[in-house]
Amino acid sequence: MSKYNKEYEGYYSKIIERQRMGPSYREYKPISNDGEARYNSYNIKDGYYVKKPLFDFSRDGIVKRFISELIGVALLTIIICLCKFTAVSQINWIYTYGKNSVNTNLDYKQVLAYDYLGALNNLKGKFDKTADFKNELENYIDTFKSKVTGEKTQKEKIKESYVLPLNGKIKADSEKLIEDKGVIIEGKALSEAICSYDGKVKTVGEDKKLGKYIIVDHGDGIETKYYNLKEVSVKEGDKLGKGELLGKIAENKNLNVVGIIFELSIMGENRDLKEYFKL
Repeated sequence: MSKYNKEYEGYYSKIIERQRMGPSYREYKPISNDGEARYNSYNIKDGYYVKKPLFDFSRDGIVKRFISELIGVALLTIIICLCKFTAVSQINWIYTYGKNSVNTNLDYKQVLAYDYLGALNNLKGKFDKTADFKNELENYIDTFKSKVTGEKTQKEKIKESYVLPLNGKIKADSEKLIEDKGVIIEGKALSEAICSYDGKVKTVGEDKKLGKYIIVDHGDGIETKYYNLKEVSVKEGDKLGKGELLGKIAENKNLNVVGIIFELSIMGENRDLKEYFKL
């Protein structure tokens, strides 16, 4: 056991010796008569570091420090003068606004009488219109991506490859009967409804007003929705091909119509089918 202890001691002694010989090791050696280390510079001759004072109190050191401080003060003064005498419209506006805010008395009656509810309603109306702006932005990004990658845009893919789920007439007042930019395709009761394009059944459910429905995920954020079904021939998780049977349409007494309600969604937002299909 003593043999191993000697080997470990020798190993660590070599490590300490290497640290002392390297520049990373800080060995402080007093060089003054009073035995106090005052410098922090590397001694090339003896190969060690010694402390250096934080402030040089010699005559030359004081003069250099004074000159550097004086230059700094002069530069700061010039910058302040430039900011004060340079005519900048933004600075003048901030100064004028601050001055008027301090000198103007706040009319609390006017604040309390403000129509906050009306302002919120106006704000809501603006945000309701942002859906169209979002769609335009997504279309722009999709077009840019298409130019970079050379692939077709989502709109081009849908126009060329997707089909309507039922051969029938589009009901003229669809927008009045249903919401979310869907259309009603009229047909005979129990007519077969087909899948618009290859995809996977995401949801099979039933709505009190719109009846049984199916949502198919086609990838790339594209989904198609089929409402008012009498019979459903698929289940959630099924993979479908273009033109494959989804179910049979029903008569909707709430809407007084026989047909299928069809919707297209991209990135969670329903789109105007007129821009993607020939209706």
